[in-house]
Amino acid sequence: MLRLTVLVFAALYAICPAAANPTLVIDVDSGAVLHADQAGVPWYPASLTKLMTAYVTFERMRDDDTFTLTNELKVSKAASDQPASKMGLPKGSTVTVARALDALIIYSANDIAVVLAEGVAGSIPAFVDRMNATARRLGMTATTFKNPNGLPDDAQMTTARDMAVLARALIVDFPEHAGVFAKPVLKWGKRRLRARNSLLRTFSGTDGMKTGFICASGYNVVATATRDGKRLMAVVLGASSGNFRSQIAANLLEAAFARNATPLLEHQTVATLSNQAARFVAPEDLRPQICAKSGAHPKIAKQNDLEGWGALLAVSKSRKAANAALRSALAALRGVIDHGTAAVVSGSNNELASVLAGLSVDEALDICNHLAKAGMNCTALAPGELLTPTAPKAHEAI
Repeated sequence: MLRLTVLVFAALYAICPAAANPTLVIDVDSGAVLHADQAGVPWYPASLTKLMTAYVTFERMRDDDTFTLTNELKVSKAASDQPASKMGLPKGSTVTVARALDALIIYSANDIAVVLAEGVAGSIPAFVDRMNATARRLGMTATTFKNPNGLPDDAQMTTARDMAVLARALIVDFPEHAGVFAKPVLKWGKRRLRARNSLLRTFSGTDGMKTGFICASGYNVVATATRDGKRLMAVVLGASSGNFRSQIAANLLEAAFARNATPLLEHQTVATLSNQAARFVAPEDLRPQICAKSGAHPKIAKQNDLEGWGALLAVSKSRKAANAALRSALAALRGVIDHGTAAVVSGSNNELASVLAGLSVDEALDICNHLAKAGMNCTALAPGELLTPTAPKAHEAI
């Protein structure tokens, strides 16, 4: 039992309307839909765009025997001028198609996306035309591409459903290139760059594919994993942090594997899943929640008590672990809350609790339900329970 005393880690937050967080899980082999939540809602793809850049490049190699992995591609000024993430190749230098694909997928290099676009189609506009023609042919009915790397453009949009269609097409149509999506490290000269997709390091069975982030989109990922011969795919759009993105995907995949990949509805596949007139609706812009600089950020609290309803986020043995758990939860709640008191509190049994207090009952429940998307521990606490919280059970939420 914990007797609470506030330590020196606190933050002021408040509940805000939660942004949409589209998610989708499918069976890669059959295309069966195993989970779908707002999968047809329009969204900014960010660097998930590079999945289409890879697809169009693979098409060129398949259809043109003179265009191979060993071809040298020239770096133009337009390519070298792209913002990070980038490999930083100077204008006039060259890179092979094989190395370019590695940098595109593993490190999400924006300059390399332009190198490939110009090498495949001669110019960025011509390549974008190919991207959109391919999207139409694949049945990506709510997707429009404006550039090959996913950098901000209000007219560049997709849905979780369309991204799953594209990713599945990559797997089915180009199995010979599957290895590039599973590489955990890119070796580039003296640099050793870890893959942006952290699930390759943290989730058993992960074998692809790609992450994406711009402020307007939040944190996106398409992830595939194989266990006991069954390959599943999760699409997560609009997560509030990179860790939360990976946690949501891992939780969705783990749950689907545990259900033995049972379809959500009989005979429903990703191809038959509908988009919600997404081509005619602007995607939600998460810039105010994800990247805006405001006063709603962690601050030191002088008070010695906690009031109102609260959420118990974690119980830890050390202050370092408790602070880390609190920071992780607050990052996951970015754009969801901006008032209340977040703190690490100590008790008589050498236990430390990470809590968020000063909430209404609805706010506490909403917070726990939000964190449950990623399987994160959370227990809503009534005002009296703030003085005697118990360790939260896994996945506890109402």
